[in-house]
Amino acid sequence: MKTYAANILLDGRKCLVVGGGKVAERKVRSLLDAGGNVTIMSPRLSKELTALHEKKKMRFLKQTFTETIFEKELFFLCIAATDSEETNKQVRDACRKRRILVCLVDNWQEGDFIVPAVGRSGTFTIAVSSAGEDCRGSAQTRDRIVTLLEKQ
Repeated sequence: MKTYAANILLDGRKCLVVGGGKVAERKVRSLLDAGGNVTIMSPRLSKELTALHEKKKMRFLKQTFTETIFEKELFFLCIAATDSEETNKQVRDACRKRRILVCLVDNWQEGDFIVPAVGRSGTFTIAVSSAGEDCRGSAQTRDRIVTLLEKQ
């Protein structure tokens, strides 16, 4: 599948992450690093996400996914990061009705975008993507590039 590479400007924009586990942790960290205003909707949070919530880094809605959230708030993008394929598809369908960009972590071909392996060195942001085919290889390539930049 072909992709279009872009750096999305999230500073202050509302982002919804559905799910509260390890995968959601990575997604929340990257959204916060990009300046996103993050809300998590999940019945539970991992320890790291709980700590972020306690530090008021993001907002937590302790509940299972319901699309009524989109009737109350306008989100710029959404990441479906639950361990339920059915729930992730419900999130996708609700987002599509409202033209909200959505990423499905378990079935990226069904979403609107994929998140590349990102690294930072000074003013450089490195994004490496294999279009979902080799995530580990993308992360390893990113690490090599960042190491090279740091040696300069």
